[in-house]
Amino acid sequence: MKRFIILIFTSLLLIWITSCDGNEKDELLEDIPPNTEQLPGDDTETDTEGDTDTDTDSDTDTEGDNELTPIDGNTIDLKVILDLVNQARTQGVSCDGTSYQAVAPLTWNTKLETAALRHSQDMESQNYFSHTSADGRNLVDRVQDQGYNYRAVGENIAKGHPNEEAVVQGWLNSQGHCANIMSSNFTEMGVGRSGEYWTQDFGKPLE
Repeated sequence: MKRFIILIFTSLLLIWITSCDGNEKDELLEDIPPNTEQLPGDDTETDTEGDTDTDTDSDTDTEGDNELTPIDGNTIDLKVILDLVNQARTQGVSCDGTSYQAVAPLTWNTKLETAALRHSQDMESQNYFSHTSADGRNLVDRVQDQGYNYRAVGENIAKGHPNEEAVVQGWLNSQGHCANIMSSNFTEMGVGRSGEYWTQDFGKPLE
């Protein structure tokens, strides 16, 4: 009987130690994964609160538009970053061992750009790095605040990259962020930079 009690106590102690070790490992994870939201009917995570109005065409620019200029406060070269993303999309890439076939190029959308820039500015001013805003808003809230009515939206964020080439390469080196860049579910994008913070918002408007 005494031996039986000792065995039970030893087993419980081992379980407790294993549990503590697992929790400590979880707390060390600091990677910021990409964010994707889609309406019912698509294959990934769903969002049932998307608007039902259509997005206007006036906020969308083609990839070859030489008049493409950033909105006030956005310190990026829009044409460079759009060309880099579309080069990857139209050629196909291999990201962290996962191959992606070529897909159609994206066009620029100023509503997505504005949502992205506002999030980068908020991360810089509030000193945080997350897809969730300091006030608790998420990607869906931010794009809807700009009047973007979507079929699908996604987001990549980055910190510390000095230029467009470096941030795009950083995203392509990460399988999850690369999946957003190469997703055929998206037809538009906007990118906003504030200081060392970058936000890349993707979307497909309701038709």
